[in-house]
Amino acid sequence: KKASEAKESILETSIRMVRQYGLGYVFVDQSASLLSKVAFANSYATIALSQKLRSDVQAIASAMNFTDEQKQALNTLPVGSAVVRLADEHPEPFLVKIPLCAVREGSVSDKAVKNRMARYYTDTSSNRTEYSDIKVVPPILEDKKGDGP
Repeated sequence: KKASEAKESILETSIRMVRQYGLGYVFVDQSASLLSKVAFANSYATIALSQKLRSDVQAIASAMNFTDEQKQALNTLPVGSAVVRLADEHPEPFLVKIPLCAVREGSVSDKAVKNRMARYYTDTSSNRTEYSDIKVVPPILEDKKGDGP
């Protein structure tokens, strides 16, 4: 191995370490092949939509331990379908349907998402930091003339 390949980035090191603090990362990318192998190796859930590029199909197939048949099906998934693999509970990948939701950009606030997801989330971390004093910066809106703020 080359020295540059053996050296781990700060992000990769933090990916490996955050679990001990009850934290985690969410990685979302259209190009699965660009994600770090460390990210895949330390993920609990992997969700894959249809993939077209060979390198992306290979990255997802490897991360999800696909058979050759499953690998070939990855680029034929219809819109609204995804394959999910959960590391411990469901080690075998399974198909899910994702409903289409018409949402205007910017119409959903962080608070609305937090309230909606509250019933699914339990904070088990004893050392979680509260960020209640953080100020939210409002979006910059164009004036009626259309020449900016």
